[in-house]
Amino acid sequence: MKRPLFTYQLKEDKLDQRVIRGLTREMSTEDIREDLVSQGIADAEVQQIKTRNTKQPLPLFLVNSRMAEKLQEIQRLAMLTVSFEKKKRSTEPSQCYRC
Repeated sequence: MKRPLFTYQLKEDKLDQRVIRGLTREMSTEDIREDLVSQGIADAEVQQIKTRNTKQPLPLFLVNSRMAEKLQEIQRLAMLTVSFEKKKRSTEPSQCYRC
């Protein structure tokens, strides 16, 4: 009998998630990533957050990086004043979509 394998990710292997506020929704994720790299955040992964129903882009960007402390020190991106916040977990219960 085959059993599915599952492993947990170690805490030191997880990337910290931060939300960038203060940018415009028209900015490209590649421009933001290049700006973060120029400021010393080499391992940044950037995604734009979209609304759940209509999939419209929001002026919020999600950054995954191991350098969370250094992200907090950044105050300007693309000549705009920004702030970084920890990503908040969803308060909604998880739901099975197989049914």
